[in-house]
Amino acid sequence: RRTPRTASNIGSSVAFHPEFVLETHAEVRLGSFLKPFHLTGLASAVHQLTAVGFTTQESLRALDYDQCKLMDFKADDAERILLATWLESNGMHHYGEGLVASGCVSPLHLLNMSDATFVRAGIRAIGHRRQLFRYLREDESLHVRLDQLREIFDKEDRERRQLDAQEGWGGSSASSLTPAQIYAVTGAGRR
Repeated sequence: RRTPRTASNIGSSVAFHPEFVLETHAEVRLGSFLKPFHLTGLASAVHQLTAVGFTTQESLRALDYDQCKLMDFKADDAERILLATWLESNGMHHYGEGLVASGCVSPLHLLNMSDATFVRAGIRAIGHRRQLFRYLREDESLHVRLDQLREIFDKEDRERRQLDAQEGWGGSSASSLTPAQIYAVTGAGRR
């Protein structure tokens, strides 16, 4: 939890944790941009991003999934950052909080959403929903990434089935994919 730095708590027994504080103008702006996406480690993610040069929401457009993997974000924070960036690049950032509240925490999840799901997520304007569907159809990098994740998931599933058949029992179900990626792979394209 963030402990405010005021004169009243200097010298108190309350621990001060600088990793929970956004101090610079760039950190505060980036934190405000990502806040609607409910990252599990918002301050930590902002510090990591600004440390490698991503200091504005515009600069995040150059961020890709491989770079996020290198930064080792907590849980599905990388997916949420990519969702925020994808929505911003398509002029739909203001729908982020509603999408996250409806369970969409990755740009890959958008591929699995129907028109009715978008309405429930707060995207009431039919023109905006049509734009989102068009952007999703035209985004080659998103489809390439989904195909890569499907290959990984299928390979792990085959290996898991082989182990189960050899050992005769339900072995490990661990996956190298995050829950958000598994959801996207197993549900994407079903409308």
